[in-house]
Amino acid sequence: MKNEVTVITDDITGEEGATTRTFQLDNVTYTIDLADESYSDLLDALAPFIAKAQRTKTKPKYRGPHGVGSSGGSFPDLSRVRVWAAKQGIHVGVRGRIPKTVLAAYEQAQVS
Repeated sequence: MKNEVTVITDDITGEEGATTRTFQLDNVTYTIDLADESYSDLLDALAPFIAKAQRTKTKPKYRGPHGVGSSGGSFPDLSRVRVWAAKQGIHVGVRGRIPKTVLAAYEQAQVS
């Protein structure tokens, strides 16, 4: 029986014994392997920005089909959108994405 050992190295310095770290910026999630010193350097570099930033929920709010603010709430209940679309004679599959045009029409119907 063969024992395998995985060694994680720091992506910046090449030092062994790193830990995989995850962070998010502009709704893009990144992972990087960093040893303690490199991780500390990252935190120090971000500290002035983190100090002024506000924490938010991890689930982004729905911004409408074109990035424009919707009725101000969170993402619409897709099951309700599907029922509404069926009543309008718009074919939307029971699974998968709902076209942006249908979401926009649903939003408009809710405002009217």
